[in-house]
Amino acid sequence: MRKATRALSEVLGEFIKERITEALAEVLLAASRKGRISFEEVRRIAGEEAEEVLLVAYQWRLLVPERTSKESMEWEDGILGTRPEESYKMPNVISLLVEEAGRSGCWEPDKAVAEIFRRMGEPEWACIPKLLELLRARAVNNKISAEEIKEACRELGLAERTDPLIAELKASGIISPVMTSLFEAILRRSPVYELNPSLIKSSSKPSRR
Repeated sequence: MRKATRALSEVLGEFIKERITEALAEVLLAASRKGRISFEEVRRIAGEEAEEVLLVAYQWRLLVPERTSKESMEWEDGILGTRPEESYKMPNVISLLVEEAGRSGCWEPDKAVAEIFRRMGEPEWACIPKLLELLRARAVNNKISAEEIKEACRELGLAERTDPLIAELKASGIISPVMTSLFEAILRRSPVYELNPSLIKSSSKPSRR
């Protein structure tokens, strides 16, 4: 757990308290083993910090409530409840990211996205870290349009793979549709997606311990 805490501190340390980082790391490691976690498990691990841990995890899209306000898989529709029966899922790419952080002490989103796409059978999986870099550069307030994703794919010579790649970006937990940005979508004349905010690079180096 110490290495995962260190990795999270490098990325989120300026945003959250140290004790929350430690509890969050333990919760994420537990969730990564099966892709989800219940509120009871979170409370058992985090104690009185449980609600704050869940709030941070949801804000950073590290965990997403399984209960939603409507029949959709969009992150923004999740209802962050704290009833005993509540449960929260972990996006696939975050599971890999957390597992690796637990081993290395580093937060390495590029490595995680390449690996998740390789496992998904994407023939151009080795290009995905560069695609993520282009999406980060184009995102405004963590939002990016389908047209901007298309432009990034075209820049990498993947124009013909745009639609499959968008589907895989959603399935892996890298992006999620943002329906509340309808006005923005109209202005852009393109669907709008939220880029997972936790896929930011860390300056940390592998732990020697």
